Order: sequence, then C-alpha cells, then structure tokens
Amino acid sequence: MNEERLRELEVEREKLEIETRHRRRMYTAKRSLKSQVAYNIPEDKAEGLEYVETGCVLSGPMKGKPRVPSNVQPNSAVVLTDCGNGGEDDRCIIGIGMAGEHFWGKECEDGRILMHDRYQLILSDENRISFWKYFKREAFPARWGKIPFKYFQNQTMQKIIRDICIQAEGTEQEEEIRNLYRYFCKVNRMEEDGEFA
Repeated sequence: MNEERLRELEVEREKLEIETRHRRRMYTAKRSLKSQVAYNIPEDKAEGLEYVETGCVLSGPMKGKPRVPSNVQPNSAVVLTDCGNGGEDDRCIIGIGMAGEHFWGKECEDGRILMHDRYQLILSDENRISFWKYFKREAFPARWGKIPFKYFQNQTMQKIIRDICIQAEGTEQEEEIRNLYRYFCKVNRMEEDGEFA
C-alpha cells in the first residue's frame, strides 16, 4: 500500500510541476499584437473541430512542409468564416474557438492548430455577424488565397467577441459566448467590458 501511495504522490507532484511550468510560461510569454487567426472554412466542416490545418509552405527550401503558425499561442482565438453560397461580400463569422491550452505555434510541426476542448462554439444563424464589419477589404487579398488563415490584432478579436455577446443576449448561446469572452480577456490580459464582467 505504501508503494502505491508513493506512486500516486509522485504522479500528483509531476502534474503540479507541469501545471506550474505552464502557468509560468503563460505569464512570461511575449504577446504578439497579431496572434488571432481567421479561417475560411465551409460551414459543414466547422462543427466539432479538434484542430484546424495551417496548410503547407508554397515556395522556397521549406516548400511542401507544414506552415508553422508561429504567432498562435494559448491566448489565440480562431475565427471561422464562410461565404455560404454567396460571394466575398457575404463572408460572415460562423464560429469562434480558442487555441488549445497547451498549444504553442512555434513548436507546431504537424501543421495543426489544436483547438481548446471547452472554449469553442458554432454560432447560431441569429448570432452571426459580417466578417467585413471589422476589416478593411484592402487588408485582405481579393481572394482568400492558398494560405488557409490570416492573422489579425488582439483588440479586433476582443471587439468581435464582445459584439457577438451583445448580439446573443437573450439567446441560448448567451452564457457560452460570455464565458468565451471572459476566458479570452483573461488569457490575453485585457480588461473586460464592465457589462460582461
């Protein structure tokens, strides 16, 4: 029994040490001003994502190898967008998820941004908003291109989630979106809007 208890204590100690290292890394990590990513993804593939693909490098010595999402960290949100059957003017935000709690883009070798198992959701039709409300068209190429994601600023992401919170008031998704907003602000060390605190 003593040996079994010692093994249990050792496992608990290791877990605590890993969690302490993770917290320290989160606290000391340098925050990029553009660590949020927008994806073009068909709506029928957006539900229940475990990861999103980063695509491959298109030229140079790394051609064909998975693209390294170096700015993506546990504080990054992934915005899922789709045009539906319309054109680029109809692009809307269909879902939002946070990158995995222990995902560090610089260490990514397989070209997959792991999604957080708790903080992700597909928005109901009534809670979707236009992607172009937050971005100038000139900032993005006319076509989405061969790179499946685009980086954008943290403040813009906070505004998107906050606006979705307002849009979702009184709907079934209200609490889930507010929780995502609180988590986003916490991991990005951003002040929450008092209305959602």
